[in-house]
Amino acid sequence: MTAEDGVPGDDPVALAQRLVRVDTQNPPGGEEPLARLILRRLRAAGIRAALEPLGEGRANLLAAVGPPSGPHLLFAAHGDTVPVGELPWEHDPLSGDLLEGRLYGRGAADMKGGLAAMVVAIERLAREPRLGGRVSLLVSAGEEVDCVGARAFHARHGMGDVDALVVGEPTGMRVANAHKGALWVEVRCRGRTAHSALPREGVNAVEAVLDAATIIRSRPLPDEDTTLAITRLGGGVRTNVIPDAAFLEVDIRSGTQGGRELWERCEAEIARRRARDPAFRCTTRVLLERRPVFTAPSHPLIALALALTGAGAPVTVPYYTDASVLATDPVPTLILGPGDARQAHRPDEWVAAERLWEAADVYHRLALGYLGGQTPAREGGE
Repeated sequence: MTAEDGVPGDDPVALAQRLVRVDTQNPPGGEEPLARLILRRLRAAGIRAALEPLGEGRANLLAAVGPPSGPHLLFAAHGDTVPVGELPWEHDPLSGDLLEGRLYGRGAADMKGGLAAMVVAIERLAREPRLGGRVSLLVSAGEEVDCVGARAFHARHGMGDVDALVVGEPTGMRVANAHKGALWVEVRCRGRTAHSALPREGVNAVEAVLDAATIIRSRPLPDEDTTLAITRLGGGVRTNVIPDAAFLEVDIRSGTQGGRELWERCEAEIARRRARDPAFRCTTRVLLERRPVFTAPSHPLIALALALTGAGAPVTVPYYTDASVLATDPVPTLILGPGDARQAHRPDEWVAAERLWEAADVYHRLALGYLGGQTPAREGGE
């Protein structure tokens, strides 16, 4: 019997290959088969674990090792991936091919590699004769779209008994103590159709949305940390019809509240334009808002991770994670994973096999050190 059959093994690379071969492209997600594969494996290792259904074909997985007393460390990983996309791949995106030290496939970097390393670490911790507290694992559904799994976990269990959170998103094993927040906004403009040969008989919604784009792009950024990108634009019926509807979407990222403040300034200017020009019928709505996350570099969780990885200083990652939902009442949070964020969401996504071994080792020793209050030395000496 092997890990392929759900029986534990100590090889995070083999497990990551198995996970990549389970199609969890979101939409629609379909994370339940992945969760059941991990469930069988953990139960075979004698670890208490359970599924929490979230609808047809979707589920969170929860597992825990160690006594309920003492500090509680939560490992968090998501089981879904973004779609494969339309661009060609050299390697089958669901193959889990392992070539020249690279494991290929959709989700290899983001973040089935990190998930595999966390599962192996939990199995190792289950074999420890004595733990100074509890280590839990949350494998969430839906992080890539709406954080449905993290939201369900938070609503059902809360984070009141969690002392620290470790998120296995791709950092290339760099220690991240912060991630940016995200604000996604939609602007919709309405007009009136007419023949394109008689444009003054209509109201052109595409031109209105382009004016809105100019307003948005002209607002100065509040700081170097904040970014704004217009990422979607659409509208129109056909070439010879004045369009009566158009839209754009904006993605704002910031490590502070600068993103929200920036959008409020954009929205105020759009409202002023609407008041001056009744034909400028543009409305706005927030599609998604995720808070930034920050933990002081001096916090024991971050300091321990720095000691274990040999990193000089923590970094901020530009993407958001499930921590933006889970750590609403600030919970010390470490973001640390084997994948490289530059590989995420791209064709021929890959993760270095050696990073998977490193991550499993660091997660294992991080839990021992945090629960026991000691900092284990890196392998090979101080």
